[in-house]
Amino acid sequence: IGNLGMILDILRSKLYSNIKLAICREYSCNARDAHREAGKPELPVIITLPTWINPNWSCRDFGPGISPDRIANVFVRYGVSTKRDSNDQVGAFGIGAKSAFGYSATFTVNTFIDGVKRSYAAVMDDSKCGKFMLLSTTPTTEENGTEIVVPVKNQDFYEFVKETTNVTQHWPVKPVIRGGTIAYNEFPALLEGTNWKAVKTQNGSRGYKAIVDGIEYPVPPTLGSYLFSYGSETFLYFKTGEVSISANRELLELNEKTEKAIQQRIAVVEKELEQNFLDAVASATSFLEANVRLGQIAGTLGL
Repeated sequence: IGNLGMILDILRSKLYSNIKLAICREYSCNARDAHREAGKPELPVIITLPTWINPNWSCRDFGPGISPDRIANVFVRYGVSTKRDSNDQVGAFGIGAKSAFGYSATFTVNTFIDGVKRSYAAVMDDSKCGKFMLLSTTPTTEENGTEIVVPVKNQDFYEFVKETTNVTQHWPVKPVIRGGTIAYNEFPALLEGTNWKAVKTQNGSRGYKAIVDGIEYPVPPTLGSYLFSYGSETFLYFKTGEVSISANRELLELNEKTEKAIQQRIAVVEKELEQNFLDAVASATSFLEANVRLGQIAGTLGL
């Protein structure tokens, strides 16, 4: 590589169309992965929202912590990941841990391991390669884990609240929120089946959304015709590894694997929806009742 600093700058910032969303997504998902690695996936992570008193966005997990060896050989390196062979964890590219550099010239990493707290400063220098410096090593009574602290500009407080909400909206285990409150949308099912759910639309959108391990991605309409009209949209649920995600984690990577998985899931929706209609009609005791039941389902979905 001719200009290493330029390439790293692309990976840190120019890769993302929304750097605030990327920060909230990358670090909160890393924290959730740390809990899975430690064998406690039901334990919520802690996210602290920025305020005038504490103008930082931070995420604290209670996983194994980041050892000095992992700091040196994984965390600060691009393209190195401990999650590449796991379908239980989101990360795999070895890029997201450095995403805060796309927003701020500095951020802090505090890691707690077996009674020892190590605080690191990540600093962007003129080389654009960045430095990661150990600031202190102190005894602590805090539980093992890691805390990422990103300074936030005053005018961006609301954006970090909004993007934290967007990232964690579909998590079955919601984070503990400090420094403010988050109002999550409710998605009561109009109809649901095997790894899918039709819900009343929140913003006038329609069609399909892929929910990949709790993170929402739009599904291009070219992969399946809309079953429902403007009154509802359909969530298709996938585990990590069932579909491919783009390097910046903003979109699905539309390769053969992803397209096949989505088309198969949509086929399940169509089959189960058809059966739902047939069951409603078949259980009716008269032609009039059959029409009423059919109309009720159609009206619920906004058909």
